[in-house]
Amino acid sequence: VWRLEQAADQGPPDLDDLPQSMQNLFVDEDGFYVYAYTKGSAMDAAALAEERKIVEQIYPEIFGFGLLMEALVLGPLEWAQEVFLGILVFVALLLLVDLRRLKWIFLALAPVLFGTAVTFGVLCWMGRSFNSILFMSVPLIIGLGVDDGIHVVHRMREHPDRAPSRAASSVGQAIMMTTLTTCASYSVLMFTDHVGMESMALVLLIGLPMCLLASVALLPAMATLLGVGKGDAA
Repeated sequence: VWRLEQAADQGPPDLDDLPQSMQNLFVDEDGFYVYAYTKGSAMDAAALAEERKIVEQIYPEIFGFGLLMEALVLGPLEWAQEVFLGILVFVALLLLVDLRRLKWIFLALAPVLFGTAVTFGVLCWMGRSFNSILFMSVPLIIGLGVDDGIHVVHRMREHPDRAPSRAASSVGQAIMMTTLTTCASYSVLMFTDHVGMESMALVLLIGLPMCLLASVALLPAMATLLGVGKGDAA
């Protein structure tokens, strides 16, 4: 309590009481105060980017929490490729334990590889910016999208006497329903008015249907090309 009373008697500190390094954060070389607050949501990266451009016209060396948030949400990510490859390798190792044959592993991964490639192609065609939250949804595409391929491959292994197309059609309705319910749950994020959340939802709403389409169309065709047909045992 006595410290609060002492602070009340002394009053607020003057700018000159601060170390020079801290003074440089608030006052420019001409003596003008340069500290600014965002007018909207401090977590809205798009608004922060717009305000940063305006403030930089006055003070080009500006830095603050807003720049950090903008970099995290909208900034480019040099580590995205390494993360994607690491996740893919980890999933492939799990499939190796389950399927134990490279042919089956390749078939199970084919739909998610196709879906991910098409998703980023569509995003580039739409002119969408690649931000950190968008890349965070890549593990979701791989983790959720690979399920369709696994179901089809397991059905093919359970019934080696069936053609690959029949194996895919036998589980088509089930994997379609799981894809639709997952997309429905993530579609709510499209109405959050947050650029990061909307990017995540958009990636999944494009990627998961593409994985489903590849599982029932591309995977059986590839299985036929690889010689996986009637009589091919697990």
